[in-house]
Amino acid sequence: MDASRFDPKDLLNQIKQRQQDEIIDVDEETEQLVIISVGNDWFALHGRYVKEILPDMPITFVPGLPDIFLGLVNVRGELESVVDMAKILQIPDARVNELNRILILREENSSSGFRVDYVHDIIDLPKSRIAPALNVADTARSRYFIGEFERASRTVLVLDASRLLRTVLQDEIA
Repeated sequence: MDASRFDPKDLLNQIKQRQQDEIIDVDEETEQLVIISVGNDWFALHGRYVKEILPDMPITFVPGLPDIFLGLVNVRGELESVVDMAKILQIPDARVNELNRILILREENSSSGFRVDYVHDIIDLPKSRIAPALNVADTARSRYFIGEFERASRTVLVLDASRLLRTVLQDEIA
């Protein structure tokens, strides 16, 4: 770098611009999101639908259930179905290990557990940072995507928890 071209004012202006870019309006409405991963993909669910986050636990297989169901778990005396989120989202590289979690999603009177690979974080994100899901090319699973945002240099797709639960209920009825 040529020292004769270096201008400290340019550096100060760049620093000030970065600081302004990082300022968040505290009056802006936020959305609580649970950030998860399934396989190598990152997703988020609206916190209002996540009733509980449980460690992976023994799942009782039930014959005759549709392919997306892993079985049933006992959560403090209540039975909950557990769905394989990887199968719903058609992700072949999901992992089964000690980091797996079961998210109990609830909407009105329906609920179900969803096994995910990992829960990364629970955040409050300004609604303005959630954009429509545009980077999704495949339509088979894109019906579950309602938005996207950037986090840790990754695109995080926001899932429609209500639609996920409806899918589970339709498969239970079928």
